[in-house]
Amino acid sequence: MITKTQIMDAAAEQLQTLFPEMTLYRNRTPTNFARPSALISLTGETMACRTSQTVSRGITLVLDLFVEVDDYHFSQIDTLNAMADVVMEHFSAPALPVSDRALDIGQIKCEVNYDYAEISIPLSWDDTRKLETEQRELIESLKLNINISKQQE
Repeated sequence: MITKTQIMDAAAEQLQTLFPEMTLYRNRTPTNFARPSALISLTGETMACRTSQTVSRGITLVLDLFVEVDDYHFSQIDTLNAMADVVMEHFSAPALPVSDRALDIGQIKCEVNYDYAEISIPLSWDDTRKLETEQRELIESLKLNINISKQQE
């Protein structure tokens, strides 16, 4: 099964390709964090039975983008919008490569606020179940006695 860490690693790799100088954080930003930067987090995980061997999974990748702010803690809105546009265009691909899989990308949402932009990217995929099977000893030999009797009328 694909893990949350693998998804976040894949997202980080994609962002680092787009913005090599950007600092990346996971789950939370520290006090006085670096700018420009991005916060990568996951939310809204789902899992449902698909077949006896597979499950249908979903999760939302959330990317918070931060650019430099002025003395009043306002971002350079044009810079922030441009960065959000680049990220949205990049993730408009049909899938996000994770490990040996390709996770389907759904409808992306972007909210630009006064000091950050939040991009939500829904991901979905089918994954294999980890089923534990009972181990049994193999039969080495088998003797069968079959009696066939003919019933008389």
